Amino acid sequence: MANQMGPWRRNWRLNLAKTEPFDAALYLTSPELQEELLNDALASRDGHYVSQALGVTARARGMTEVARAGGGHAGTAVKS
Repeated sequence: MANQMGPWRRNWRLNLAKTEPFDAALYLTSPELQEELLNDALASRDGHYVSQALGVTARARGMTEVARAGGGHAGTAVKS
């Protein structure tokens, strides 16, 4: 019966490609791109999308810059 199954049964393990996590923040290199993402998220009226877009934009700008713009410091921005 094993011969009827074919040779693939003997080598059942897959060789999966090694991948790295995708981070959109690496590609939001300009304020215009960040603005476009945020405008799209706000226009969608989807709270989860807005939240994700804010997080990605914050990572793209760096938490220190975001906190400075908000009048606080990086620790405050992360906790809030």
